[in-house]
Amino acid sequence: MTLKQYISNSKKNVAKNILNERFVNEQIAHENLGQFNFGNSVFTDCFFDETAFIGNQFVNVTFQNCIIKKSSFYKNAITACVFNNCSFRSVVFTKVDFTNVQFIDCKFELTNLSVNSFAQCEFENLNLKLEKNYLETNLILDGKLTKSNKSFFISEDNNFEQTLKFFTEN
Repeated sequence: MTLKQYISNSKKNVAKNILNERFVNEQIAHENLGQFNFGNSVFTDCFFDETAFIGNQFVNVTFQNCIIKKSSFYKNAITACVFNNCSFRSVVFTKVDFTNVQFIDCKFELTNLSVNSFAQCEFENLNLKLEKNYLETNLILDGKLTKSNKSFFISEDNNFEQTLKFFTEN
């Protein structure tokens, strides 16, 4: 079943558990994805535009080569997930619980990750498209950051104001 079919069926109060699915080349635009439980699923080469992810759970989900543009994540739980070679453009994450999440070779442009909870999260080979004037507003993170080359690790579950200014300057 395609993701669009799941979305369509959800409007009819059909099952919202999406387990062990593979979604390839999905094009989702102007949709609200709410109250889904995604587990052990893979999204490959998918494009999300102006999509609202509200109150979802993602457990052991992989996003490979996906583009997420002008979208928002609100009150989601993202656990043991991998985002590999994904692009986030004008994306806002709010009140999202990230636990044991890896962002590998991801690009962030005008993306806000503030007001979230991070535990055991890793960002590898981070690619920030920053203009000098937007250094502190293109990618904003809460949590304890440890710098290592173009990677950092958020090791504790805490929320305190921290930006990547030190990361991009060093």
